[in-house]
Amino acid sequence: MAVKLTSNILKEQLNSIIEIKNELVKMNNLEKASLFRDYEKQTEKRIDLLENKDIKNKKNSPLEKEKQLNFNFTTEATKLINSIDKPVFTNKIVVSITEKLNIISDELLKLDIDLSSLRKELTSISINDFVTNDNTSISLNSLKAFKTSFLQAKHLGEKEVSITTLFLSILRNETDLTTKILNKYGVNYKSFSLKLAKKPTNNTV
Repeated sequence: MAVKLTSNILKEQLNSIIEIKNELVKMNNLEKASLFRDYEKQTEKRIDLLENKDIKNKKNSPLEKEKQLNFNFTTEATKLINSIDKPVFTNKIVVSITEKLNIISDELLKLDIDLSSLRKELTSISINDFVTNDNTSISLNSLKAFKTSFLQAKHLGEKEVSITTLFLSILRNETDLTTKILNKYGVNYKSFSLKLAKKPTNNTV
C-alpha cells in the first residue's frame, strides 16, 4: 500500500515537472528546461523502480542506448551525425555542417564568413570537453547540444530536429570552445536566430 501511495505521489510530481518544463520551453529558457527534462527522466526511473520494472536491463540494452541519442532528428541530421568519427565533439559537428552546405536538403543559411579558415581553426583546437565512461561515443557538450536541440525544436514548433536547429543549439552553449570560435567569426545565437527569423519559408536547396 505504501509503495503504491509513493508511486502515485511521484506520478503527480512528474506531471508538475512536465508542466514546468513545457512552460520553460515556451519561454525559450531551454537551459532550465533541459534540467527539468533530466528531473523528468529521473522521476520516471524512480516510478519504474517502485513498480518493479527492470531498469538495469532496460538501461543497458542496445535499443535504450540508441534512444538516448535519438531525439527525433531529421533524416539529413541523422546522416550527418552518423558520418562523424567517434567520439562526437561539437567542433566535428560544425565542420561537418559547413562541409555539406551545398548538399543537405535541410538548407542551412550560408554563413558570410571564411568557412575554410573556420574549419581549419575548429580542426586544430584541443577541445576542452570530454566523454564519460557511460558514453564514450559522444562528448558532454555534444550531448548537451543534442538535448537542447530537442527542446529548441519544440520551442520552434518543429516535429524533428533539423541540422539548422542543431547548429543553433550549439551556439546556445557559450562556454563551449566551439561556440567561442564561432563567436570570433561573428556567429552567435542571437545573430543566427535573427537570420532564421528572416528565412523565407519557400527556400529550396
